[in-house]
Amino acid sequence: MVEQLVERIRQKDQRAMSQLYQMYIEELSSVCYRYVPSESDTKDVLQNSFVKIFTSVPTIDYRDEPSFRGWMKKVVVNETLTFLKDRHLGYSSRHTQVPATIAIWSSRNYRFDEQTLHPIYKFCTRARIWRV
Repeated sequence: MVEQLVERIRQKDQRAMSQLYQMYIEELSSVCYRYVPSESDTKDVLQNSFVKIFTSVPTIDYRDEPSFRGWMKKVVVNETLTFLKDRHLGYSSRHTQVPATIAIWSSRNYRFDEQTLHPIYKFCTRARIWRV
C-alpha cells in the first residue's frame, strides 16, 4: 500500500499525500515531541518535515515500508535538530519562511485535506522543487 502511495505522490497526487500524512502523523509527532515539547514548535517542525518529505519522494529509492518509515523519521529528527540549533543560536528560523497556508492545525487533530494540500503543491511548484 505504501509503495502505491509513493508512486502516486511521485505523480503529484494530492490525495496520496493526504493519505500518507494521515497514516504517519501520529508516529512522527511522537518522534518530534521527544525533542520539542512545545506544541506550537512541534507543529512548525512537522509542517516543514512533511514539505520536505513530499518534495523528496520523487528522488528517493523506495525499497520497502519499514525503510521508508525510517527515512521519514530521520527527516523529522533532522528538521527538529535544525530547528533547535537555529533557536539556540538565535537565528531567524528558516521554519517560519514556509507559507503559513501550507498546514492548518487544530489542537492535536492533524489532518490534511485537498484545500490544505493544494498550497503545498503550489509552493513546491513555485519553488521549482517539482517541475510541472
